[in-house]
Amino acid sequence: MSAILTDMLSGYEYDAEKDVYLNGEGKECIINTKGNEPTEIVVDGDYWHTNYAGNPYFIDWEIFSNLPIHILNEYKSFVLSKLKQNAPVYIKKVKPTLRMVDSLWNDEWNDFSDLKLNDHIEIWQELNHDYRSCYREAFRYMSRKKSCGATHYMAAEIGEWKSRNNVVLMKQVTDWNPKTGAYTVPEWEKLNNIICTPYENLPLSEKTADAILIRAFMWLALLCGKRPIQLLGMKKDGIYKIGNEWFAEVRPAKAQAGGEYVLVPIKDESLINLFEHYRMIPIVSELQNKHDRLFVSERYDMDTYKELPTHFIVRLTKEWWPKHAFKCKRDNENIVLTTYRIRHTVATNLAMDNTPREIIAIVMEHDSNETANAYINACASRLGRELNKVDLNSDGIFAAISEHYFNGKVVDELDKNNSILVPIYNTKPLFVGSCSRNTPKDGICTKHPFLSCYTCASFRAWKDGEHKKAVKYIDMEIDELTSASESELTNRDLGKLRETKSAVIELIRNIGGSANE
Repeated sequence: MSAILTDMLSGYEYDAEKDVYLNGEGKECIINTKGNEPTEIVVDGDYWHTNYAGNPYFIDWEIFSNLPIHILNEYKSFVLSKLKQNAPVYIKKVKPTLRMVDSLWNDEWNDFSDLKLNDHIEIWQELNHDYRSCYREAFRYMSRKKSCGATHYMAAEIGEWKSRNNVVLMKQVTDWNPKTGAYTVPEWEKLNNIICTPYENLPLSEKTADAILIRAFMWLALLCGKRPIQLLGMKKDGIYKIGNEWFAEVRPAKAQAGGEYVLVPIKDESLINLFEHYRMIPIVSELQNKHDRLFVSERYDMDTYKELPTHFIVRLTKEWWPKHAFKCKRDNENIVLTTYRIRHTVATNLAMDNTPREIIAIVMEHDSNETANAYINACASRLGRELNKVDLNSDGIFAAISEHYFNGKVVDELDKNNSILVPIYNTKPLFVGSCSRNTPKDGICTKHPFLSCYTCASFRAWKDGEHKKAVKYIDMEIDELTSASESELTNRDLGKLRETKSAVIELIRNIGGSANE
């Protein structure tokens, strides 16, 4: 038991029968240890509440008036057990789940034994995928206790249902929307150039406490792609040196709360220098020492909430970014900066480097490999174009292309079921061929459509396909990348584009034409 927890518990009386503590006001509570520091959660009566990660969380059990009291009490028992195992943010999942179950509960139902399979399905379909797992876990909890008519049979049936709608999830991940999707290479490099500016090069207006706060916050997000709540929870001494290397100590997120802290290497000492100047601002130093947080601001009530919430960072970003924003070529409007777009891009970069899904899930701290699968299966390329118009069934992207020439076959018939397209943004896609791979026999493809297809033996190039336009499209992308700053990533992508262009030109010659026509 940590010294902090020991000191905190000295002010509480433990009720062994109920396995709860009594605070100084005599209210029942639990001490949650899944965050940066122990947190009191009041679980007395019908109003449960706490402050965590700069935000208030509460459940008013009285609003669930349709549920029978014995069902509601069992849900209370379930939530209590979950709050002992998970960070307090779990309350955000419980409340909407209970609202939906309460609103759909039939007056004729005494307990879950009165619900037919279709009734469970209706509740399941009405729930957002984020809350379905809560419904399943609660039902499984009651079935283990043999309470409220919850049977092992029905728990096993619900356990087979998928929480996530894969189509929706894939669309969210693969939507290269210029406002919400991942950044393209030129955009990513410009972002880095603007955000990762050394302190010495900043104008005086950029050296205020909050201006440095948001720059350092975004800079750190660019490095690691962690969630905002993780970065905001960093302690004041959360950046330190081990040997000759600097690291940022970041708390785990979501279902991993309570696990090992993550060490993120910081190789750019300009960021370290920025944090040092941030600490030297008197009000920053005072608040850091008072609240033991790296990111602080006098514009937020940290005395009550202990740390900054994510919505405060959103507000700071809206104030700070317009002075630095640049035009997005995809919609000719200012680039939108959010930590979630940064996070999407970090995950997409990992996928494009052929990082195994298990590693992506670990680095991004996903609850499962499903989200990592989405990035791998659907990530388009550094072209930054929408590919959610077709169903992509590849498990890997940008596999090494050993041949620089066309290796498939030319066919007359058009197989629309396995079509390959050129991912033109915001216009009708160019269909160029189809895939003949026997997936049940040969397994899921490990290459990615368009850039890898022209050098693949399974590719069936349509004789009347838009191959010449594909060459022009590749030239356009080469020009765009060439105009970007030189980097290892840019050079790698240029190489892939040029290899694909050579293969397309070879195909056009085989068909009997010229790429310049």
